[in-house]
Amino acid sequence: MGAMREAKTDAGVVAVYAVTGKMPVTYVAATVSATLTKLPAARAGIKGGDEILSIDGVAPKSVEALAGMIRASKGAELTLRIPRGAEYLPIHVRSVRYQKTWKIGVDLTAVTKVDVKALPKAPATGTVQGPSGGLMMALGDISEISPGQLAPWPIAGTGTIDADGGIGGIGDVTYKVQGAVAAGAKVFFVPQANAHEAWVTAKGRIRVVVVNSVGDALAWLCAHGSQSHVCESPGLYTDRKSTRLNSSHLGI
Repeated sequence: MGAMREAKTDAGVVAVYAVTGKMPVTYVAATVSATLTKLPAARAGIKGGDEILSIDGVAPKSVEALAGMIRASKGAELTLRIPRGAEYLPIHVRSVRYQKTWKIGVDLTAVTKVDVKALPKAPATGTVQGPSGGLMMALGDISEISPGQLAPWPIAGTGTIDADGGIGGIGDVTYKVQGAVAAGAKVFFVPQANAHEAWVTAKGRIRVVVVNSVGDALAWLCAHGSQSHVCESPGLYTDRKSTRLNSSHLGI
């Protein structure tokens, strides 16, 4: 059940971003992915994996905001609140002028959690089940929350999904293609890893379309008669090729 819940969550995240252009996540902290030797952070004992929750008692709302606070310190001492085990350590560090700005010598990546309240409430996924249904869950969610008809005819497909919208292969696609044909679907979306097997099984009875991301599937649908508002969305579909998200990552 865990993998199923994760697939549904990732599908919902991708769908919301595709339709709204906004990530349905809440910022939690900035995690230190690396430190630069001989700069203040490393000397103060900050290490990779640490999470910076606040600076001088102020909890920033993004990695960018945290970086701005460090730059604005201009050499002043800062107190960082960092959890270590069951404790919250106050670590004191002073920014230094480095590469034309004020830094403490860390690479930061955003730590976020999914805002489940922002996910689709009633995904139109029908009988889609399991991690292999990730792609169709996402398309079902998009169809549910975006005005207009996503596909003018029945579609089917398979593929795992990650929160960046990437689509991965599955173990056996034969019975899924056969089921899609029996159900009267006109198009079957399949990840590259399963493309050959899908083509062999289809035998021309259903159109097989290879996709590597939800963005690929949306691009194909929008080029073949989709009336969905998502075709004009500023979100995942913007480049018509990829659904990759840019996670916040800064050196400061």
